[in-house]
Amino acid sequence: MDGGLLLGAVGGAARANQNKAKIVKIAVPVLVLAVLAVLVTAAAVSMAPDGPARLHALFCSKNFQVMCVVCQINMGCLFAREAARARTPAARRFWAVGVVACFLELALKLYTIPVVCRAAVEDGA
Repeated sequence: MDGGLLLGAVGGAARANQNKAKIVKIAVPVLVLAVLAVLVTAAAVSMAPDGPARLHALFCSKNFQVMCVVCQINMGCLFAREAARARTPAARRFWAVGVVACFLELALKLYTIPVVCRAAVEDGA
């Protein structure tokens, strides 16, 4: 077995691990900041005198539901496109599971948003 080829394969794997580490180093702080921004916004709105009514108006509006539907459909289409472009059966399966999960989440959102909004209206929010 050629030692140079083996070393090149190890170098490629090490480079892939370095790239994954870079992605994680970038993605984790961005995700934390996004979650923190959402939490701070929700806390600020909920502490306002008419905060719960504003949150109810935002999350129970038709625009919010449309935004959820459009985002989920867009993500599902992106996953389907990646599944079609995947080279190996394992990769196709991975992306296909993502497509199914995405549209299942869409169905759950379409069910839960009206249920939660109805419960908030009944509670007097």
